Amino acid sequence: RMITYRIEINDGAVSKLFNRFGHSQVMQVLRPPMEASLLSLHDDLTDYPSKSTGPMRFKSAKQRRYFFWAVKNGVIQVPYARTGKLGQSWNTHIDETGSGMVGKIGTNMGYAKWVQSAESQARIHQGNWLTDEQAFGKRRDEIVQRFRRAIKTALAAGPSGG
Repeated sequence: RMITYRIEINDGAVSKLFNRFGHSQVMQVLRPPMEASLLSLHDDLTDYPSKSTGPMRFKSAKQRRYFFWAVKNGVIQVPYARTGKLGQSWNTHIDETGSGMVGKIGTNMGYAKWVQSAESQARIHQGNWLTDEQAFGKRRDEIVQRFRRAIKTALAAGPSGG
């Protein structure tokens, strides 16, 4: 499942860029802030929470029965060894469009939605794992400012682009 967020700079600055520069020049202006923004989101989403230090507490008798059945049958290894696969699975992609640029960040791990999706995060991961929405919320203002600075700099440089 790819997690996609759209950021719109509503002050007409992108339109001014397209009016003043050719499409490829506009893409050169937008690509660096897009790459930097995706990288900061990627850094946040691939950050693993610290390992639990306290004893495991079962929320129900059913949960306790499942745990011991799973250990006995080799479904769960104790102690649990992290594989790092979820963090390694996050990737980014940039699409150039006629009217701008779309940056995507996502993972194709089947269980990622139970760990890092704000919509479906399992209760056991809440408060431990950063969700997609939390990562974006944390970085939103920084991302918007990064694009505004790049656009303002390009417009100030004049029609020649430099």
